[in-house]
Amino acid sequence: MRLFLIRHGKAEEASSWPSDAARPLASEGRQQAERLAVRLVELGLVCDVLLTSPIRRARETAGLLWQGGAGPEPESWDALATGPELAAILPRLGGLREQEVVRAAFVGHLPALADWAEELVWGQPCGRLVLKPAGVIGLELPDSGSPVGRSGLFWLTSPKLMP
Repeated sequence: MRLFLIRHGKAEEASSWPSDAARPLASEGRQQAERLAVRLVELGLVCDVLLTSPIRRARETAGLLWQGGAGPEPESWDALATGPELAAILPRLGGLREQEVVRAAFVGHLPALADWAEELVWGQPCGRLVLKPAGVIGLELPDSGSPVGRSGLFWLTSPKLMP
């Protein structure tokens, strides 16, 4: 299974909103998400499952990916907001593999997305992966067994590289 860990697009400044969770995407963030959707479709990387943090900027990013044809209607998943340890999301990953999902996308936040990717690839978080707003980490998970330390990194991109 291929797993795309997608950071939400650039958000409005925090000082303008009553809470961090209420911050919407900035105009630039909307454009980033729209360009990402186009690129995923162009590359034939349309996702079978699109899970999103319930926090507004992530929901808006996932919604734009859906509207752009890069995946199905997004499903909210609280774990993508709280950023638990990787062990807490492994059962969901296992369920997706059992369902024979080919491509899944998780739209969320730092530091969880980068930490999870590093743990899946190298067995532990190590601070090596940089994920910009609307950036993507693409992982190839093994077909069976634990994906921790056994997954391959096949894509790491910044929104600046999206046409």
